[in-house]
Amino acid sequence: MRKILLLLIVCITNNLTAQQSVILEQIRCYSMNGPVMQYWQLPETRKLFVNSLNEALQKNYQAKLADTTLYIQFPRTVDEFNRIAARFSNADSTTLHLFIDLYEYTPLIYFARPGKMDMDSALAKRSKSVFVLGITLANHRQQVLLNESLSISISQSPGSGMGFQIWHLPITAKGFTDMLQVGLNYSLNPDNENLLIEIKAPAAFYADDFIMPRIKGENRIITKTQKDIVGYERNGNQEMIRLGGAFYEEIVLRGKNRNLDPNTLLAKTIESTGNRISSDFVFLRQESRDVLRDRNYSIRLVTELNPYNYDGIRKQSDLYTRFLTGPVHTLLENTDTIARFMIRKNVEATGKNIYPYLVYNGWDSTSMVTIGNRIPPEPVRYEYQVEGTMLGKDFRIQHGDNNYLKEIYLDGVLVSIATGKFLPERFVVFDASLSPEMLNRLLVLAFNRFFE
Repeated sequence: MRKILLLLIVCITNNLTAQQSVILEQIRCYSMNGPVMQYWQLPETRKLFVNSLNEALQKNYQAKLADTTLYIQFPRTVDEFNRIAARFSNADSTTLHLFIDLYEYTPLIYFARPGKMDMDSALAKRSKSVFVLGITLANHRQQVLLNESLSISISQSPGSGMGFQIWHLPITAKGFTDMLQVGLNYSLNPDNENLLIEIKAPAAFYADDFIMPRIKGENRIITKTQKDIVGYERNGNQEMIRLGGAFYEEIVLRGKNRNLDPNTLLAKTIESTGNRISSDFVFLRQESRDVLRDRNYSIRLVTELNPYNYDGIRKQSDLYTRFLTGPVHTLLENTDTIARFMIRKNVEATGKNIYPYLVYNGWDSTSMVTIGNRIPPEPVRYEYQVEGTMLGKDFRIQHGDNNYLKEIYLDGVLVSIATGKFLPERFVVFDASLSPEMLNRLLVLAFNRFFE
């Protein structure tokens, strides 16, 4: 009896031990958004993924991978993705078989599918990308033990990164492995009931040869925003500016409704275009305020609207960015004109480049990784460049990265770099002597709502 009992116990023990082996048969990866799957080329990504997978298998199934070599397939099209069939490498009764799919959707396409937008419309608006992680676990008879599909929405966390953001790459290399770890923990949990989760992750940035070295080690000021009011702390002092809404006012040069003196530089500039009759000329006006100092600011830009000339118009917003040439645009403080400036579009920088194959988190250069092929650096282009004088000082503001990055110069010296489109999110000040009043004026101008 003892021999039979001992034999039975040994058989059960051996069987349990054998079932701890999992063969990772297949990983299929496809992105309709950008180069994110190129992170799989990094040895560190593969290593961390294997560790995360083993931990999740051990926790939920007391199992581990039989072989840590990853066989990843990267189909080039959706049809090719769907044609890849699941195959079992052997029929050993002591092993389980694991199949993993990772599919990246654009938020527009993912949430447009039936029933998806109903989940959370606010989530859809802030989502930068959606990954769908599919997990199938089967036994040697090809019976499915687990079949899970988890959607992971990636939204941007308020990090400290600055530079040229990669808009078609929603996550850093570390963020990618962290996302996979979280996804595996959810998907391999038999008790998981979540179909969609959200992960907030830092943005990815291109390496460059001028922003990176300039902001290294510099203190980054992070703003706090409530509607159109932006607050921040600098040198121990609180600052607060309000950036108001956009207004449009037609310029009338003649008749009883005339609102512009014909002897002004602006009136003469309008006449010189030769389009006074065929075009409408409009003031683009934004009212802002230095809240703590009780100072009101009014930005007045002048643009030409010609309904008979749509050359170069790519979208409706471009209709309002045909700014008049010359220093005819102004910034008023209360009722005084304190700045006159000109606006140029699509300006190529000299000696400034970004490196499309080098990616990092916009903060720590040790996070930099290489993805894709090494290609020549790309010269930087600014969507807008503002140049003029403000209270006797020359200034220049260069708007790059889809108007999300601003370089601010005063008397030819770089005094600040700021990020954000219409509201400042974070910025660096290089000139300790720059007065808070002047900084706020420059920020008000840099973050106007008319540069699409």
